[in-house]
Amino acid sequence: MDKEPFFQNMQEIVYEVIGAILPQLKEKPFALFGHSFVTLFGAMTCFAFAEHVNKVYNLEPIHMFLSGASAPYSEARLQAPRRSHLSDQEFLVWVTSIGGTPPEILANAELAKLFLPALKADLCVAENYRCSRPSTPILSCPVSCFDGKEDAPHDLQGNFMCNSCIVSLLLYNASWISFLLERRSK
Repeated sequence: MDKEPFFQNMQEIVYEVIGAILPQLKEKPFALFGHSFVTLFGAMTCFAFAEHVNKVYNLEPIHMFLSGASAPYSEARLQAPRRSHLSDQEFLVWVTSIGGTPPEILANAELAKLFLPALKADLCVAENYRCSRPSTPILSCPVSCFDGKEDAPHDLQGNFMCNSCIVSLLLYNASWISFLLERRSK
């Protein structure tokens, strides 16, 4: 069985997503949600995607929700140690230290062997993604930014450069959100 190659840069990811959903984006209003900038770096991809579809297709989300991430041009992010080239063992220790992944998964050698290459490749793309702080806002939609109650605070530097942004940094408790969602579904 041939393995699909990993993405090498953010542009490849943005083009892949555009290829999959551009027709739907042209039909009706849309919002975007992205989580994290470390592993499975959805917030950064969300930002890059929104910037690209705005610039190239003149489309913009009605709202962008981002969680667990600093602004892509944040000095804190740009100066963070590079970890994608750590040994597998060092990488697992680091992933364990940042939390968010069940320890049972990280302790399973078979699972680690499956997901480590993809995780490291994603992190490499995130580490190499560079975005200059724009001199003018690139989006006019509101942006809501979330951090977990136990997360290290993230550097929002300019609220992801959106015009008339309403950026709210909310601390949430996963058990409280689960309770609300369970109650709502009843």
